[in-house]
Amino acid sequence: MARPTKYQPIYCEKVVKHCAKGHSFETFATSIGVSSRTVRNWATNFPEFSEACENAKVAALYFFEKQLLSGISGRSKKNAALLIFTLKTRFHEVYGQPKLEIEAQVGIDPPGTFEFKGRKVTGAELGVEELEEATQDLKDQIKEKEAKIYALENDPDPLTECESSFL
Repeated sequence: MARPTKYQPIYCEKVVKHCAKGHSFETFATSIGVSSRTVRNWATNFPEFSEACENAKVAALYFFEKQLLSGISGRSKKNAALLIFTLKTRFHEVYGQPKLEIEAQVGIDPPGTFEFKGRKVTGAELGVEELEEATQDLKDQIKEKEAKIYALENDPDPLTECESSFL
C-alpha cells in the first residue's frame, strides 16, 4: 500500500514565490522538507502543480533577467558575466548556445557503411531488392579479395626466385 502523499495545493503558489526570488526548483523541495524526486513526481501526478512549476521556471527567469538588465543599465553593480552564465546554464533552452554539428572528415566510414552504386549507404537505407543486390555485390568483392590474397600467398616470392637464379 502506498504512503499518503504530502502534496498540498498550496504548494502551487509556494513554488512560484520561491523561484521568483531566484531560487531553484530543487531548493523548493528542500524548503518544504521533501526530496526533489518527490516534487518531480508531484509535477507528473498533479496537473495544477505541473503548471505551477512551469510558471515557477518563468518567474526565476524573470528574476535573473531583471538583475541583468539593472546591471546593464548601470542601476546596480551586478556581475553581468555571472548573470549571463546563470542564464545560459539554468535557462539553456532560452539562452543556451545552439548545438554545433561537427562532421569529421577523416576518411573512415561509420560501421556498417558500404559503397553501393556510387554512394555510401547502410543496409537500413536500402529496400529489399537493393539490399539483395548490395549483398551479392559485397559477396563478389569478398571473393575477388580472397582470390588476390590466395594468389599472393601461393605465388613464389619474386625476390627469392631472382636470388636463386644467381646461385
